[in-house]
Amino acid sequence: PARIDRSEVTVAMSRVITSPTRVVSYMPSLTTILHRLRTKPVLSPSLLAPAAISPLVSAIDTTGQHRDSLAVPELAMMMRLHPNFLLPGVVGMALDTPILPAPIPGPSPSSPVGTVECLVQVCPKKLHRSFMDLFVGAEVEPGALTVLALSEKTVNDMTGWSALVQEEREALLEHFVDSAKEICGRLKAAGYWADFIDPSSGRAFYSPHSNSTLLETDDRFRHLGFDVLDLGCCKCISHPLWGSHTFVGTIFTSAPMNSPEVQGIIQLLTLVPMNGANCF
Repeated sequence: PARIDRSEVTVAMSRVITSPTRVVSYMPSLTTILHRLRTKPVLSPSLLAPAAISPLVSAIDTTGQHRDSLAVPELAMMMRLHPNFLLPGVVGMALDTPILPAPIPGPSPSSPVGTVECLVQVCPKKLHRSFMDLFVGAEVEPGALTVLALSEKTVNDMTGWSALVQEEREALLEHFVDSAKEICGRLKAAGYWADFIDPSSGRAFYSPHSNSTLLETDDRFRHLGFDVLDLGCCKCISHPLWGSHTFVGTIFTSAPMNSPEVQGIIQLLTLVPMNGANCF
């Protein structure tokens, strides 16, 4: 199974770790993600300037050479050109509080602003057929399927059951489904196919019914950078940083990792408030 080195790489205003076929970034909670998706406009590819996209794209090119970090200082320099125009293409946001040019340090996985991980990767070819069986009628060529996994660190240990665990899971499930709908909507609006797995059933949300499922204890998650713990009486997905304190949801799309739409979503989700400014 593929393993992902989630060693610390602090860059600009977010934490991003890259490999030739993966991008890993850390961000605030799912509720914050959902708010951003609903309130921030869809970024047109014309607004995603090459200077903003190239640091991400260059790190996931096809050369096969691993890069431990992005050329994000270039992005940081671009974003400091003018404190009122921080978005790609020198586009500004209307905020109630002033934006200061100095970014805060990148969040750590244990901090309140780093409890959600977005892992974007090309689907391993050996899993392509089994994943496509989840989506009746969808046609995506091997090597062209992108997987977005959203993981949130949970308060409770997910290996056991209690009223608190159930309540937390239900809240995270609702937030993930709503966020996945927004992300899929943006990708579909750009002309790509996109769907996600409902964690409560393991089945595709939009596609017609299929007997194929992808539950969070499925061994295929081992090939997506997670582990699956066999506890004897049951199984539990495990995150490399948070162990069994994690909730995982997956989104599938035909949009390439280096497409402006996927890069725009990553940029939107990893935008961190600067010097305590209230961007939410």
